[in-house]
Amino acid sequence: MWKKLTETEIIQILEKIRTKYNKLINEFNKPQSIIKSFEERYLDALKRRMDISVFLLAEIEAVEELNNREFEKKMNAKEDELMKKEKPQTFADKVFKENRKKILKYPRLKLNEDADEEVERLIGALRHFLINYWPAITYIYKNNFHSHLKTKFGEYSHKLLTQYDYKGNVHVAEHYIHSLKMIPRDNKKIDYEHRFLLKETAFLINEIFHNLIDALKNENIPSPTEKLQVIGMAADDWFKRNFKGLTNRDSFEKVCNYLKNVILDFRIKDIRRNVMF
Repeated sequence: MWKKLTETEIIQILEKIRTKYNKLINEFNKPQSIIKSFEERYLDALKRRMDISVFLLAEIEAVEELNNREFEKKMNAKEDELMKKEKPQTFADKVFKENRKKILKYPRLKLNEDADEEVERLIGALRHFLINYWPAITYIYKNNFHSHLKTKFGEYSHKLLTQYDYKGNVHVAEHYIHSLKMIPRDNKKIDYEHRFLLKETAFLINEIFHNLIDALKNENIPSPTEKLQVIGMAADDWFKRNFKGLTNRDSFEKVCNYLKNVILDFRIKDIRRNVMF
């Protein structure tokens, strides 16, 4: 839940946002238009008397994510240069590098300083799905009373929220995080918890994806040609910007495509409950 900011905090966050946009412009060669767009959004929010706390907290998260993404791209470019200078790549090196590039587009949810990056990005990808894609499914089935799919997707909503949450702790990762903090270090325990976390997350992603695909194939989408209702949200809301104007079916397909890409990029297609892990 958003906290109400004081006037002092509002001024501080505004300064921080502008500083981060200037860093993007000066350090990462981004166009001046990005800070101008922010100022326009800010003025628009004031004119429409939006809750400025909500607006600014969303903006600071967005610009920090942009900075983190650009910083990682810069570091990866430096890493690539060093690797080219140091030694020729083997086939295995190339495969590893290509696989890593595929997952870098997903947000990294930090669990622990020693946590595996691929797991952190897989969980980040699922939380991004929960926040930015899953609302489409909720809206589509909102008025679909007595539907087994509404019940099924409601169960997934509960599991996503209780295990992965919007902002707080990732409860499904608690044992993995604890194993990384153990002294003395128990590598077998860490490996077991790492595999368990990967497996449980992959199970859930695959299960949701295949149920969505079945609904799509069987044409179990309520009012498929109607426009998805996205009213009542802030003008700069990610969901509204990305789903506005889409029909229920188009929105459904967009959600499916995101999960399909996650499954392919993280190579978890076969990690399903009816497939040996």
